[in-house]
Amino acid sequence: MLATRSAVAPGLSAALIGTSQGRAVLVAVRANGAVAGAVNVPYGSQFPAPAGGALPCEAGQCVVIAKQSDANAIASAFALSASGSWTDVSGPEGFASQTPLARTLVLPTGLAIAVQDRAGGVTVWTVRGWDRARYSVIGCAAATGTLAPQALSMATCLA
Repeated sequence: MLATRSAVAPGLSAALIGTSQGRAVLVAVRANGAVAGAVNVPYGSQFPAPAGGALPCEAGQCVVIAKQSDANAIASAFALSASGSWTDVSGPEGFASQTPLARTLVLPTGLAIAVQDRAGGVTVWTVRGWDRARYSVIGCAAATGTLAPQALSMATCLA
């Protein structure tokens, strides 16, 4: 067991479980302990446990942050339905970081995903927020100091 989160959706909690093949599975668990659904996490080759063993989830969505074979981070997001099934809402390739760092931010609009982008010797945090249909860029911030929501600006984005 890598991480858990209670009350992700009404009557459902979530667990991120590492497999013996070095992969990870996201499991939805009913209040009585029965498995309601599961999905393989397709992005990443290593799945470190999040700080404190808490799976980042908000408003029925959970984010998994993994490492790729090049040691850079990659994040993916999954929505949990009322029946316990998971839907990958990451898009076709997840959210790849160009450094070993990725994280989540809790914003008034929900859980946001931050990865680092690099160009011309500059590294910035690129932050994507959920717009009820997909994750899209909501702003960027310098990759120095603490990543704070008030530091986000579209003008800071590299592309």
